[in-house]
Parts: sequence; structure tokens; C-alpha cells
Amino acid sequence: MPNLDREKILQLLNSKQIPVLILVSAANEELISLIEQDYQDYLVKETLTKELIFSTLRNAIAQKKQQQNLIHDRSEALLEKQNRQKVELSLRESQQFIQKIADASPNILYLYNVQEQRNIYSSREIYATLGYTPQEVQEMGANFFLNLMHPEDLDKVAANLALICAAADGKIIDMEYRMRHANGEWRWLYSRDSVFSRDDRGAVLMKIGIAQDITDRKLAEIQVQQQANRQSLISSISRRIRASLNLEETLNTTVAEIYQVLQSDRVLVCQIYANRTRAVIAESVSPRFASMLDNIYFEGTLSEEMYDSYLHREIYSLEDIETESVPPCLLESLQELEVRAKVVVPILQDQQLWGMLIVHQCDRPRHWQEWEIDLLQQLSSQFAIAIQQASAYQQLQLELRDRQRAELLIRQQAVRESLLHDLMQRIRQSLDLHTIFDTATLEIHQFLQADRVCIYKFTPNTNFSDGEFVAESVVDEFDSVITSELHEDRFGEEYAESYRLGNFRL
Repeated sequence: MPNLDREKILQLLNSKQIPVLILVSAANEELISLIEQDYQDYLVKETLTKELIFSTLRNAIAQKKQQQNLIHDRSEALLEKQNRQKVELSLRESQQFIQKIADASPNILYLYNVQEQRNIYSSREIYATLGYTPQEVQEMGANFFLNLMHPEDLDKVAANLALICAAADGKIIDMEYRMRHANGEWRWLYSRDSVFSRDDRGAVLMKIGIAQDITDRKLAEIQVQQQANRQSLISSISRRIRASLNLEETLNTTVAEIYQVLQSDRVLVCQIYANRTRAVIAESVSPRFASMLDNIYFEGTLSEEMYDSYLHREIYSLEDIETESVPPCLLESLQELEVRAKVVVPILQDQQLWGMLIVHQCDRPRHWQEWEIDLLQQLSSQFAIAIQQASAYQQLQLELRDRQRAELLIRQQAVRESLLHDLMQRIRQSLDLHTIFDTATLEIHQFLQADRVCIYKFTPNTNFSDGEFVAESVVDEFDSVITSELHEDRFGEEYAESYRLGNFRL
């Protein structure tokens, strides 16, 4: 090739992806190494044959095609890698952008895997709300909800998830529920969820949502509702006290309502008598625990110091007998009743300790909230009014009964005087002794409504030992004793003198 530049020709052939065979006069190792590095193959002039030429050409074409495929594959792989890197970069930029938005939001942003029942993404706000980092939430998996969700809300959350899975894409489903913070406190959350992705069959794979901490608002709502319930309860009890003078009925109904409002295990009213003996006179108790109704307690568990403190309207509250100091005598009594926490509010009447309103929590320790103690104090005051009203009513009833008894005695005295007057008139009208006796027994019989009235005459000179019935008025169902004789030795010796002096026996 005397008139052409060999290097340029070879570069042109390579650029066109044309296979190149080198024809040499003689082969050596250095030349062969250069040819194998840059070209497909070579031929030696002295060994040329037709078959060798065609075979070498076929091999060169196949080798070139293989090189081309390899270059293409490498190009495709490089292009795919470059595209993937661009996508990953774009995703990272998007995630960073979304993360910035999520971090700036006061709400929790999360992505929930419905099939695996776990959060696969949570924004950093979850730490501020529940005390767990996003990584800790992911590591807990399904246990995050099973362990932290309030037991009373589990069914509601499951029903809410079913609504989301049945809803159309883009539809928002909201809900309120409670979860336990890492420090043990319960937090109220308000969430809004929607479908994020589905599988080929249309089943929901993931949901996306936000959750807002509404604890302060919810507690305020609960406090307002509790205040309304307390006022309603106090008003109801006040109306009942004004409408009823039955103290027992008022106490029983009230302790039942306190039991419901406070969700405690036992509510009771204990009355204290003058000798410091105490008795439970009203109670509402859970079926799981023993009743104390009608139990009587003597001195021992109520020390002089505690009695004086109650007399000065002091409240006694105990949150856990296992961690607080409790007098041994009281501790033994509480353990027998399975009490873990209690609160005692005194009931005073006329500056005296009438009794105590007591609430027990048996299944667990309990922190008695301020509103609960305030409610018990107000109800204790209502009890004092009911007691005063019932006492006044009882006193009035006693006075009325005494007056009625006096009036009855006056009427009876008037009837007796009238009977005596009529009897004397009849006696004066007759001189026959038997007629007088018969009239007297009949009148007395009718007046006293007795079964028999009779007159007994002693036989003279028998020392009151013998005699007979000489007059009688008797109802039909009894036999008459007229003309019946009676002998009794003891009467003359033991009773005759007393009767002679005007005494009588019942």
C-alpha cells in the first residue's frame, strides 16, 4: 500500500466496525502480539490456501460481531447505570425535599405496609410525640402497634384499617386513638390516612398518612366532660336529697353513681357511732371483690390521730400500699380486702364526725386526681345535708308519734270516763246486784274488745282460797265459767293483801 497512510486506513476501518485481517510475509511473536491486540487475525503469504482464507474471514467476522455485541452490552450497561444514578440522585433529592417538609411539619408523616403491618417510614416528629426514633419504630415492626396501642382502641384501629382498604384511592379516612409514650404516658393522636399503593389484584399494599398529637385538646375535652358529669351527678344527688327523706335509699343510690363515675372497685359509706364503733351502711362493689356491707369494726384501725384529722375535714389518700408507708393495723385490713389504693373523705354532722365516704381501687395502684377528690368532698357535703334532713324528719316523726300517742291516751281517757259515767247511771237505776254485775261485765267487754270479762266472788271464811264466778260476758266461741268453783291456796297467802290495798296485776 505504497500510496496510502496505513494508520489512517486502519482507523477508518475500525470506526466503521469492519473486521480487519493482516497479510504478512512472515510471522514473529512481536508482530502477532500487535495484531491480536488491535485486529481480528492475520495470514502468512507462504501458507495461503483457499480454505484458510475463507475460514479466517469467517472467524474474523464472528470475532468482530462478538466484539460489537460486547461493546453494545457494555454501552447499554453503562447507559443503564448512568440512568439509574440519575434516578437515584433524583430520588435522593426528592426524599431530601420531602424529609425537609416532614421535618418542618408539626405532624407525624408515615408510610404503613398493610401486608406486613408495620411502618416502613416515619418522620422525625414521631420521636417528639411518642419518644421513639423512626429507626426504633421500624425495628419494632408490627409490635409497635400491638404493644403501644391502648387496648380499648385496638378494635377501632382494625375497623379503621378495613375502611381504608375498602375506600377509593384518594379518599381520606380519619380517626382518634391513644398510644403509650416511651415514658408510660398515654397520648391522644388524630390521624388521616389514604391508600398509597395496590398490588396487581387491587389489594392495598401500603397506606400513607399523617398523625397529630391532640393530647392537650383531648384532655381538655375530657376535663370539660368530667366537670359536666360531676355537676350533673351533684345536681342529681341534690334533687334526690330534696325529694326523698329516706337516708338509706339516698346513700345506696349515691355510692352506686360514684362507683360508675370513678370506675373504682368499691365505694362505701361507713358510719361512726359514739363509742367509735363503725359499720358499713351503704356500698357498691365489683363482683370480683368481697362486700363490706353491714360489717362492724371496733377500735383499732382508726387511731386517735386519724380520728382528729377526719374531724378537721382532712382527706386521706393512698395510691399504692406496696410503695407507701401504711400503719400496720390498717395495712392488714387493706390486704384482707385486696385494696391497693384508697381515698377517705370525712362526713361531718353538727361539728361531729358522723362517718366516712371511702373509695377503693383493688386491681391496681391509682393516682387520685384533684377533680376526683373535689367530687368526693362535694358529695360528702351533700351527704351531711341528707343526714341532717333525715335526722330532722326522724325527730319530727318521733314528735308526731308522741303527739298521736298523747291524743290517743286523751281519747281513751274520755271513753273510759264516759263508760264509767254510763255504768254508774245504770247501777243507780237498779238495786239488783246481779243486774249490776251483768251490766258492768257487758260494758267492759264491749269497751276493751276482750274475749271474756267476769266477776269472781270469794267464799267467806276460806282465807280467799275458794269462790265462784257470779257474772260474765264472753264471746260465743269460748265456754262460760259461770257457777264454776275455784280453789287456790296461794292467792290468799301471796296476793290477797296486795289486792285489798287496791293493787292490780297484768
